[in-house]
Amino acid sequence: MRGLAAYARDCPEHWIIDFNSFGQPCTECLQQVPYDGVVLHGATDDEAKALESYGIPRVYVSARSPTCLNLETVTVDNQAIGRKAAELLSSLGTRRFVFVSRGPFYFDEERYAGFQSGLCHEEAIAVEWWRLVAPEGMERVRPVEGNGKRPLVSTLSDWCANLPARTAIFASEDDTAVPLCSAARETGRLIPEDLILLGCNNDLTLCELARPHLSSIDLDPFQWGREVMQTLRSLVRNEAVHFPRLVPPGGIVERQSTAAHPEGYPLVMKACEVVRSRFRDPDLKVTDLARELKVSRRLMEMRFRQILGHGPGEEIRRRRLEHAKELLENTDLPVGALAHFSGFNSQQNFNIAFRRSEGLSPQQFRKR
Repeated sequence: MRGLAAYARDCPEHWIIDFNSFGQPCTECLQQVPYDGVVLHGATDDEAKALESYGIPRVYVSARSPTCLNLETVTVDNQAIGRKAAELLSSLGTRRFVFVSRGPFYFDEERYAGFQSGLCHEEAIAVEWWRLVAPEGMERVRPVEGNGKRPLVSTLSDWCANLPARTAIFASEDDTAVPLCSAARETGRLIPEDLILLGCNNDLTLCELARPHLSSIDLDPFQWGREVMQTLRSLVRNEAVHFPRLVPPGGIVERQSTAAHPEGYPLVMKACEVVRSRFRDPDLKVTDLARELKVSRRLMEMRFRQILGHGPGEEIRRRRLEHAKELLENTDLPVGALAHFSGFNSQQNFNIAFRRSEGLSPQQFRKR
């Protein structure tokens, strides 16, 4: 919107942009006001045909607008987005790459094609394409045939846990990347040292709330908006315009998820190793970790939250609960003994922690 407004402000002609009609069917708007041009955020086939009958200059604008349709489309260059992702991820020293989307939509196809073409010079493992399916599943899109190593369908947590070390993941959109951050934390996979993750759209809210903070490709919406208005102006002036017009993406906003060595990572990694070896000790506390690693508790808390999104105390509880769930599923141990072997100092504390985590009592969990 800022790009549209800036171009209208700087344009030699006097442009008035009407945003009040948003939400109404476009044909109703055209019946009420004699517009000189129309910008549409995507359109159905029926809408496109109806608009054509009005003979009004129009531009279709959406990252999801199919560039293969015969529409006056100004959209981002999705293949260039894929190539830009390949350029960054291949520079980080890995040779394992995965593409993840919520589609497959047409723009996922284009971003995947660009990602593959950008890696063609690399001695890389063939790029797999997986998509998120509700509620927490993963389904392989490409290659179609099984290769005997990875299943065609998987849960998100299993998929994340079984990725080879130093796999670079390009998520087609930021809202696809965020669940991958959560799954990595839940399965003990550290980003970016163990897995590398890059999103797209540079949604500031999603990128900054993700733990670790998510690197993302900026689509440069300001330039995109200016290109839309420049194109519409050319159509109003009856100038020849070639469609589709593809706007190159902006730069990559690098944050923690692609950083080679995020600040505090070595400390967190050592602390996690201590937790893995000592979580069965009911006397293990955060102060013990800080003392063993010769840092202040405050610094340890801060580094854990920066890297993992939770504190060291929660990491200890998480390890204990994971072990307890394994014992519940694979043994007939009484709950009291099971709690003791998992590092809880009482069955009551174990029951409270387990119900908060799983929404079930240990007995209910065992009977599922």
